[in-house]
Amino acid sequence: MKFNYLTFFLILTFFTLTNDCKSNAKITEGIVGVVNDEIILLTELENHIIQSKKNTKLDKDRDEFLKELIDLKILEIQGKRMGIILTNEKLDEIVTEIIKNNGEKKFNEELAKSNRNIYRLRFELTIQMLQENISRVVLKNKIIISEKEIEEYYEKNIGIIKKQNLIRMLNIRAKDKEFIDEILDIFNNSEDKLDIKLVKLEEGGYIKDKPKDLGYVNPKELSSVIYDETINSKIGEAIGPIKIQDEASFFVILDKTYSDASFIMAKEDIINTIYKNKSIKLLDSWFSDLRKSMYISQRL
Repeated sequence: MKFNYLTFFLILTFFTLTNDCKSNAKITEGIVGVVNDEIILLTELENHIIQSKKNTKLDKDRDEFLKELIDLKILEIQGKRMGIILTNEKLDEIVTEIIKNNGEKKFNEELAKSNRNIYRLRFELTIQMLQENISRVVLKNKIIISEKEIEEYYEKNIGIIKKQNLIRMLNIRAKDKEFIDEILDIFNNSEDKLDIKLVKLEEGGYIKDKPKDLGYVNPKELSSVIYDETINSKIGEAIGPIKIQDEASFFVILDKTYSDASFIMAKEDIINTIYKNKSIKLLDSWFSDLRKSMYISQRL
């Protein structure tokens, strides 16, 4: 079973926050914890401990197990406020899908290796799914990443950005020279978008293989024939046919920009990294404030 980094961070952070309001009072009428108007009974705690430790070597004390139940209550209360409810039926579907994707034997081996049983898996999935769904609502439209941030991250962690005129092209090789007119007719149809044109080329059997994205290159590094054609071409236009090694090739202009090819290739990963870092900070603060806003009493 796979958990992404952000999910594990949230689980660990949420379970280790120390803003619990503890009470030294003795257990009264079997109540061991209170979260707002929700109570946790001694029988619930005892069942949680027994089920969690069944066929495992889980090393937690009663306080830690109670904190898990309190954390779950907090998430369930907040989830209801946002219209987020995780049913047992949905959990069943998720577990069934995990078993299906991994095979029952491997699934059981992974459970044993991670010191879990089905009960613990379902409990942790509940925490995970509630956190992920709540997090999506919390993060929606909250994180903005500027081009300046991306460039600064690149230069700090990867290298200097050397901007130049770049062009991104798609290389299409005709299956036979006799198909050149058919290929040109398809490209000259201004009513069709590029993806439709490519489908027609493939379905018609006019091209040798799938079009190849050549990425971003400096047009000055291309042959003089291709360079001359690209200078005045617009995005979406086809250049060709151009004879290359006795084959008729076409080049489709996908993009023109002033940037660094290495920076462009790294850009998506940088955005994901910055987004993840900002998400962790925002969610850490938000979940901390959420706990502070609730009445929490631990009565062990």
